[in-house]
Amino acid sequence: MTGHRLLDPLNAAETRFCSEREAVVEKREAYETFRREVCQTPLDDFPAGRGGGSLGVVDGPIAVAGPSDAASTATSGVERVRERFAALIRSHSLADVEADEPLVETIEADEPLVETIEAEFDADVARALSQPNTRFTEAVRDHLLSRIRERCEELDAMEAVLDTEADSVAAAREVFENAVAVTDRVPNRNLLALEFDDLRERYDTLERVRERCEDALEARQSLLHGPAGGVATSDRTHRAVVRYLYGSLDEVFPVLHVGTALVTRCGHRSDAVADQIARRV
Repeated sequence: MTGHRLLDPLNAAETRFCSEREAVVEKREAYETFRREVCQTPLDDFPAGRGGGSLGVVDGPIAVAGPSDAASTATSGVERVRERFAALIRSHSLADVEADEPLVETIEADEPLVETIEAEFDADVARALSQPNTRFTEAVRDHLLSRIRERCEELDAMEAVLDTEADSVAAAREVFENAVAVTDRVPNRNLLALEFDDLRERYDTLERVRERCEDALEARQSLLHGPAGGVATSDRTHRAVVRYLYGSLDEVFPVLHVGTALVTRCGHRSDAVADQIARRV
């Protein structure tokens, strides 16, 4: 019954969170590939007599001895990692949705690569992968892998939140599709032709459907007011997630919109039946 106009906001919501989930999954897969490539990138040796500063910054200038040294610099671990980041991660960081509180941190398309790296990780990683006198050391690699792990955990959490949203919308849809079917079958026409017992049965049916819709709305409100995805450790509410997901749609709260409309619809139907019952008593 996805084609019924009353359910259009749910259809739009499902399209939106499926698209967002696909983007999160793709970025998570890109990060896993990036992690493997970072692990496989050989560490850079420090020049003879030079010590490594914080996160691979070499103390003092590095002399360029000749073509062989230049060739080595062109294929350094830092450059390889930076190039793989640009190829694998940056495209997933470019902003495609304007939102006050995006699930995934978004980056402007014309932003310099170093700023994208800092936004995805931190300033230390950005410096280590951009300053000329840096080497891909064990400290750089381990810090970067730590930040990659954190990003993967965040993406896993985002995917779980989106799965919770999908489950919530699916549960509401089941109730609302039944309500649409029932109310379509019992329009407020020809009530005079019904027997008293038939009127009572219709009234009871409509009231049961209305109560189920109200229960669905209550469950939805409980999720919205709780932490994102129902996870107690989340630092944002599920309402903030919904505002981000559906902010560009006609209905920012599609489940509440559809559910409220159906409660009203059931109420109008049952009120008309109750009026006929009262006239028969």
